[in-house]
Amino acid sequence: MPTFIGSAAPRLWQTAETAMDFREAIATYYDLSISGMAAEGKKDLPALDTFWRTTLPGLLRERQNEDKEKACWLTKAELVQVMQWKLTRGKMRPLMNLVRGNDPATVKRISKVALTAAQAGDIAGAITLLSGPELKGIGPATASAVLAAYRPELFPFMADEPTLIVLGESGGGKLKYNLAEYLKFQKALVKKCNELDNAVKGKKNEMSPGEPLTADEIGRALWCVSKAAAL
Repeated sequence: MPTFIGSAAPRLWQTAETAMDFREAIATYYDLSISGMAAEGKKDLPALDTFWRTTLPGLLRERQNEDKEKACWLTKAELVQVMQWKLTRGKMRPLMNLVRGNDPATVKRISKVALTAAQAGDIAGAITLLSGPELKGIGPATASAVLAAYRPELFPFMADEPTLIVLGESGGGKLKYNLAEYLKFQKALVKKCNELDNAVKGKKNEMSPGEPLTADEIGRALWCVSKAAAL
């Protein structure tokens, strides 16, 4: 069992050699962190987290498979739930009324264009569309939460803890919730995934780790290791 607690979250980021290092951290600490936060008063978090990790990705895949143009989108209710999850898992901010005030047709239209951009691998375009002026209360971090449910290999969720660990001194120890900062964070996590994948391919007789590690898995691993230390 891994013992990544306290300062070991940055160490995990710096020294992980295989996808299993991150996946073992998730297996050990993610549910523990969620249940621990629920016990401290965030009782809705387990259900919200299941929605974000399992229900929403399934809905998006089903919607895309059924659409003639292979497009998909979010409903307003789904966007509200993503924001509820984000604020409950992280820091509460006065954003819920803004998100609830969005027009359902606008949510569908903007999210459809943004997810189409994500299909094409347009990282900046997808984040910019979702966090633009037409959707109230949605910044790059919330946009990344939506996109992580759709393409986790390309869009890690921009949670505070992994962002600070990954950007480190380059961010001056302060988070900047803007596109440029997200792109630095995203690029670093995708690069780490590629490095680990290439390292496995370069070793003879190395067993395959299964599905390729996703950028969002790295983010979740860093988040839960950091969070477990605080509980």
